[in-house]
This record gives sequence, C-alpha cells and structure tokens, in this order.
Amino acid sequence: MVEQIESLVAFTFDGLRVESVRIADGWHESVPAEHFGTAALASFSEQFLTATRLGGAEAAGTGRLRIPPSAANDLGARAADLAEQAWALLADATRLLEQGPPEEPETAQFHDIARHVVVETRDGQLVDIAVNPTLLAADPLRIEEALLSALNQYLDATPPDTPTGRLGVLHREHRLLAEAINEYRERP
Repeated sequence: MVEQIESLVAFTFDGLRVESVRIADGWHESVPAEHFGTAALASFSEQFLTATRLGGAEAAGTGRLRIPPSAANDLGARAADLAEQAWALLADATRLLEQGPPEEPETAQFHDIARHVVVETRDGQLVDIAVNPTLLAADPLRIEEALLSALNQYLDATPPDTPTGRLGVLHREHRLLAEAINEYRERP
C-alpha cells in the first residue's frame, strides 16, 4: 500500500514571496513525474491561500493587553485602516466576479534560467506549473530551486493593485499590527 503524503510540495512564505520549497520524499510513489506540476500547483495554491489568510498564525497572542493611551490611538487607527482596506478588496473582488472573465485573457510565463520549471498565468492568476519530468526524477533539489525561482518571479510581477497583490499587502500589514499589539501583552 502506498503511504499518503500530507503535501507533495511544502512551501514556506514570507509575505508574497516563497521562502523555501521542499519536495516530499517518496513523491514519485504518489504521482507520476509527468503530472508533478499539476500536483505542485495544487499544493502551492492551497498553501499560499493559507499563508496569506488574514488572522492566521500571526493572530494576537494570549495574555492581558496593557496598551498605553499614547499607543492606543495609533494602533486603533492602523486596525481601522486595515479593516477598511479589507472591505474595499472584498468589494472589488465581488465586482470582478460579477463582471465575468475578459474576452481575451492576458497570459504570461515565468521560469527559472534553464526552463526546468515554467509557471503560466492567465489574467494574473496562476493556472499551470510545468516541470521537467526527467530532471525531477534525477535531481529533485534542482527542481526545488527552479520552483522557488519561477514562483517568485511570478509573485514579484504581481502588480500591487491586483487582488493578489493587495492581499499580500494586507497580510503584511496585519502581521505587523499583530506584532505591535503583542508588544503590549503581559507575559505569563
């Protein structure tokens, strides 16, 4: 019986950048090399959404808050601004969904120098990851590096005024606000 792999490819993120990529040992027992890119796309999409979800691991810690009045106004204003930006992003995303897709989608490709990994986008959204199956079978570490390079090129090219770019900005601001608030928590 083939053991189930929790995640074929593990990605770690720092805001809107991929920090590291790790292909699971035994990946070849779960998926043929020709279909690895599709599985990597599914893993990336799921993990990216989890990493950029507001209220994730960076949520406020435990312990009683003791925020001095001098800092309370600033933190409150930052929290209100963050909420306003989140609602605006949600409204814009709703409008985009109501409009439907454009007639002629804009496509782009991002890849590592040797083109071992090619990331394809349509209208700024990641739609495909193609991986060289021969190199994957021979040298998964090079594929990890190639995935890191191609995906970061895609993320770096994401304009900050797109929903994905704005979500990344909100994620960073949320993390910074949570860290600032946690500075005023009593430690047990």
